[in-house]
Amino acid sequence: MAVRDDSPLQPQTWRYSGRRRHRTPGPSWYHHGDGAGSRSVAPRDRGSAVQQQRPCRPGGNSGPKHRSCTPFHREGAQRVDYQPLGETGITVSVIGVGTGGPSQIGVRAGIPRAESVRIIRSAMDQGVNFIDSAEAYGTEGIVRAAMEGVPRDTMVLSTKISRWSNLDEQGIRESIERRLTELGTDYIDICHIHGLEPQDYDRVVDELYPGLVAARDAGMIRCIGVTEMFNADPGHGMLRRAVASDLWDVIMVGFNILNPSARDRVLKLTRAKGIGVLGMFAVRLALSRQERLVEVVGELLASGSLAPDTLERCGGSPGNPLGFVTGESDARTLVEAAYRFVRHEPGVHVTLSGTGSEAHMMANIAAAQ
Repeated sequence: MAVRDDSPLQPQTWRYSGRRRHRTPGPSWYHHGDGAGSRSVAPRDRGSAVQQQRPCRPGGNSGPKHRSCTPFHREGAQRVDYQPLGETGITVSVIGVGTGGPSQIGVRAGIPRAESVRIIRSAMDQGVNFIDSAEAYGTEGIVRAAMEGVPRDTMVLSTKISRWSNLDEQGIRESIERRLTELGTDYIDICHIHGLEPQDYDRVVDELYPGLVAARDAGMIRCIGVTEMFNADPGHGMLRRAVASDLWDVIMVGFNILNPSARDRVLKLTRAKGIGVLGMFAVRLALSRQERLVEVVGELLASGSLAPDTLERCGGSPGNPLGFVTGESDARTLVEAAYRFVRHEPGVHVTLSGTGSEAHMMANIAAAQ
């Protein structure tokens, strides 16, 4: 391939046959850019019994390898697929609701709070049992409202603590207590360190990680996770260190048609170790707006990151870089193809979808089936 030696381009491409994706030898390329309600209980009520009921891979938790899951599901609605989240003991829907990203479930667009709640509930009606939020998003209260009346053990709640937090072990505990209050729950399934970059990894492991272990041992959280800062770290430098250790139960990784480099750099090892994987950035501006895609490809061609003959061998052109994707499959749109690409990647257990549109959410769920 005519690419730079330092480029993590993968010597593979992909095609669709029916609803499933199959890999075939050939070139590929990527871009470095665009790439919760139940009752709350007091801390003293959380302990070993809770911990035993909610197993996670490390940390000595007991219980069945995979917890049964009976998601909230409206009669007659489409049913999503499920799979184990690595070896965490948690069963998850293959697509999950993300409440961050450019939309923050419609908050950034100023849609009414009730509409944001309805988007999440509509996804839950389809059988989606995974919702991701974060301290930084300000959307945990929306998740709590969407969870009203829904049995807690039918849902998997994920949230994040900022990596910029200047916290000790007690501070981590207090932050998790606030997350529990905001989400209206007595435990969190996955608590991540949010957007960790390579230069901060050692500090976070030394200063913040022990507090997460203590919270897990206390039954406040089930699993410890870490998410990357994909735009700043498109080569997954932080996650490569993280998955090489035995510290993390779950990771969140950027993975899409334009940058599938995590396939070899991260997912090979997570699959071997049974680490749960959440896929983010399945679709961002470059995959949802044709004009932005053309602009991105033009930048790649101009910088030499993408060789013209590579694009040609893929069947694309500067004016229609990914036209071959829908032209050679039954995917009606590039967005649909992009969600399928991530959903069917071996080792990715949940593909996150964030949107401020109920119609878009339903289309994304359909694409993941």
